[in-house]
Amino acid sequence: MGQVKTFRGKLMAIVCSGLLFAAIGLVPIRLLSLNSLAANGQEAVSKSSVSQGYRAAAYYNGYFLAAGDGGRLDRISLDKQTETLTIPTTEDLTDVLVSGDTALVCGENGTLLFSEDHLKFSRCKVGTHSDLYGLTFFNGSCFACAAQGTILTSENGKTWATQKLDTKNDLIAIASNTNMIMAITNESDIFTSNDGQTWKHSNFNKTYAGYYEPCKFTNISGLGDTFFITGYQDKTPGEPYIIYSETGEVWTEKPLSAINDKAPDDQYPLTIHAIVCDADQILAACDKGRILTVTNCAVCNQLTEVTDQDLRTIAYGDGKLLVAGDDFFADVIDSSQTRQYQIKAEQALTDFQAGAVIIDVREESELKENGYITGSIHIPLSEIKDGLPRAVPDRQSELIFYCAKGGRAQKALETALELGYVRVYNLGGLSDWPYGITR
Repeated sequence: MGQVKTFRGKLMAIVCSGLLFAAIGLVPIRLLSLNSLAANGQEAVSKSSVSQGYRAAAYYNGYFLAAGDGGRLDRISLDKQTETLTIPTTEDLTDVLVSGDTALVCGENGTLLFSEDHLKFSRCKVGTHSDLYGLTFFNGSCFACAAQGTILTSENGKTWATQKLDTKNDLIAIASNTNMIMAITNESDIFTSNDGQTWKHSNFNKTYAGYYEPCKFTNISGLGDTFFITGYQDKTPGEPYIIYSETGEVWTEKPLSAINDKAPDDQYPLTIHAIVCDADQILAACDKGRILTVTNCAVCNQLTEVTDQDLRTIAYGDGKLLVAGDDFFADVIDSSQTRQYQIKAEQALTDFQAGAVIIDVREESELKENGYITGSIHIPLSEIKDGLPRAVPDRQSELIFYCAKGGRAQKALETALELGYVRVYNLGGLSDWPYGITR
């Protein structure tokens, strides 16, 4: 992603980042209550101004679970068949969390549902009537975040204890990785814990005053080892704002320098409601029925329109995406429809230095006549199907193909996808590479 600004305390330095994302497994989606969701740059949205619909989703044992207003919880199959489940609530639902056969659903007025038996949900006693906004698993325990700085904890998903953090602000979203758990407020508070009991507090706007513009948070997701917070800056409420960190101590902005090969201003206003990870790319459910694909490359981002309804949630599973939102719109699409397969030379160099494999698919005579990218390997297009698995047996490897102009590289990329490789990119032609050429 080129050069990005990184801070340690209040010391600013410029560093060249490596790969931002790692290939990861499935993760739950974190969504906000309608009362705290920032839409189109506004801090508060009344229910009357937002259409009823789905608000959260997760992949569950070959199906998607989509939760929404009025206590609606649907099981949606990969072939788009929808079954509405019977559950013991009519409260608005705000988040879904799954792990193995266990499923949790939370919502307003202390609603928390638990199932470990074929989606037969029972209501948990949680000791609070506060709105619950988010769920996560950490170190074998379940956590929920709620209004007025409340954290709920359970070891079995059925019996819950309440903990009050040092804030009166609503904890609007919560996420975890293997090392820690993190909760946020709309007011840019960040709470972190390594054990789920003792919490450390910081405020992003105060910590980075004078370095980053003041912002509001709307969501947090733990994708692999990295936490991503989405929101918007106060001075540009119509532009999405993304920061990321592995530890919560140092936060880096994720630049969106271009979208669909144009200045991003052409796509604004744009509001991100939820994100999920597809291998090394972030997919964001946005307003106006759009999916934003965020890549390592600051200028390779892509915006795809799938409906005219605002998308509030997105979930990934088995190569498929569930996108859902207002008016209970839902669709299941192939993830290849939203992945970005192009890569610019600057990002390709960064990825190459971090371990990506650059593959020349031209003929031997072309290499002798015009040279080749220093450090690349040579597999002619006609030999990709058999030669690629031998040369790069790890299907999780990042592959960057090039040829003379990009056409054969695209065919090689499509063959690699058929072989099970996921992190594949088309650099284009040799002339697109301004760095080292071996002749």
